[in-house]
Amino acid sequence: MGLFSKASGKKDPEPARYAVGAHQVTCPQCANTLFRQGKAQLNTAVMSLLDLDWANKSATTLVCSQCSHIAWFFDEPARIGPLGAP
Repeated sequence: MGLFSKASGKKDPEPARYAVGAHQVTCPQCANTLFRQGKAQLNTAVMSLLDLDWANKSATTLVCSQCSHIAWFFDEPARIGPLGAP
């Protein structure tokens, strides 16, 4: 396995619907409601300078399953249903 290979052999998670508070997340680009969830680290210049990137906070990302638009959330959105769920 190479340095930049995926650590796990898992497939991408199935697209699902998500909500933030009382609002269902909808893609602002194509109006799709199915997303794949991920995580991204919020690096800062000072922490990078000190080689402490691991101590930065992370954000949740939702990637639209139709157009691949990425939405960022500081707090994790609630999963409200898998593909095909009403």
